[in-house]
Amino acid sequence: MSVKTIIIIAVIHIISGNISKAVVKSKNYPDSINHGFAWGFFLGILGLIICLFKTPIPKRRPSTSSSSSNYSRNTTKSRNTSGNGHYRQTNSRTVTRQNFAQKLNTLNDSGDVKVQASPQQKKMVSEAKTYRAAKKRTFSTVKSGEQISIDLSWSENLAELLEATEVVYSNAELNCNRRMVSERFNYYINLHYRSFTAADLCHAKREEIMVSLNNLRKIISRLNDRSDFLRVDKASYDQLIALRGSMYNLTEYLGKRRDLLNKQTAVIREKIRNECGDRGQRWYQELMERAGK
Repeated sequence: MSVKTIIIIAVIHIISGNISKAVVKSKNYPDSINHGFAWGFFLGILGLIICLFKTPIPKRRPSTSSSSSNYSRNTTKSRNTSGNGHYRQTNSRTVTRQNFAQKLNTLNDSGDVKVQASPQQKKMVSEAKTYRAAKKRTFSTVKSGEQISIDLSWSENLAELLEATEVVYSNAELNCNRRMVSERFNYYINLHYRSFTAADLCHAKREEIMVSLNNLRKIISRLNDRSDFLRVDKASYDQLIALRGSMYNLTEYLGKRRDLLNKQTAVIREKIRNECGDRGQRWYQELMERAGK
């Protein structure tokens, strides 16, 4: 066989591998479990056919905006087990001010591996506790004698959310990167439930902070406008700028954590189906049926 022929064959296999990988990616498989290239490269057309018939991973429904009084998450039914193995039912994914704390309490599981908080997270937790203690901040304006009031009610349950989601995220990451064992089936399906619940709570809290952040941005914009009468002293101005920075960092953190948890949820769902035997496959099928898939 000539060198030219070998090169042509290699190129064909590489093209087949890339096409197969693209096909699997179009079925919403994350890169960590997308083996389409290997199927296409080694098996050629047969590998591509196998990839075409792979079961798609359902997409998470997109988040929508809402007011701070009624957090928005799409409503679906889901089933899970608590740490002791008993089933419990949640009828709605919707997060509200009324059920936020209740949903937050479902994030704990005795089977979790304990994690060490990062310095960044410790700082955010500490700031969240400070904001919660204050409830709101007021700043006196110069000359006009008015007061600027900054709502900090969004800090309620924030410290607990940051701590709880770190544990869920770390344990989800740990189990995404190792093979599941059928003996821990109840723990895995509870981890799946807790992962998407943590994502929903992060989204809800981010939306709540965004409302106050946007109001704060408007105030700072007025303070920066020389034609506007609103003025505060330098110390107050610096505090408002620092608060804006902290709130922005929180929204960025919560948004990224939500997205990572959503990805982990999809991986855990597939691993339960593929690695937990008949129970895992039945659970997956029931989950898809409840979701109308």
